Amino acid sequence: MAAAGNSSVANTDNMEPWRELFRGRDIYDVIGKAILIAATDSPKEFRRRRDGIVEQIYTAPSSAIIAIPTLHGRSSAGGEVSGSALQVVSEKGSKVASCTVAEAEPTEEPEADEIDDEGIVADKQAGNGYGDNGNAVSESGMDWLQTLADEMDEETQEINEVFRIKEILLNHHEQSTDILFDSLRRLQLMQLTTDKIKSTEIGRAVAALSKHKLQKIRMLVREIIK
Repeated sequence: MAAAGNSSVANTDNMEPWRELFRGRDIYDVIGKAILIAATDSPKEFRRRRDGIVEQIYTAPSSAIIAIPTLHGRSSAGGEVSGSALQVVSEKGSKVASCTVAEAEPTEEPEADEIDDEGIVADKQAGNGYGDNGNAVSESGMDWLQTLADEMDEETQEINEVFRIKEILLNHHEQSTDILFDSLRRLQLMQLTTDKIKSTEIGRAVAALSKHKLQKIRMLVREIIK
């Protein structure tokens, strides 16, 4: 049991440099931007790891609250905590948040007739994890995951389309003028960012058609390059 406890602490400590790096930032915005940058700057590697990223998102462990001993108290063998800090730790040992719990004072147990249905309803409405608030948080998290997955799909589809067009342009001698024009036009409408143009190297494939015999293709190439 002691080994397991040490492992949890080690995992938590390993997360601290990353937690400090992202402190004060919207972590969900950071995740979204990181995925978009990875897809743009390393499209091939991103496609290779994409399924693993999605799987990690949907299988992320739920959080659990455990007691961590502090200088003000310690957790007894019987599970009683006195003046200790409660830390929210995931199943992988990642600390999410912490708070200090004051030493509890002995209180008298309420009589049976003092406990009524209104108290139970009030506890649930207060968001104790078993009422509607807990469900709302869960649904909100799933909505965010779905939105992120959709963005990843769109980003991947766009990059795949750029590579498809690039392949056509690189083999322009084997393509009809209609296919070349349609491919260039589609590329123009995509309005790619500078980063995507550089990472996919589509610019070289387009520039190769700058001296094409058909004027409308040459003009379209100039519009795309400028």
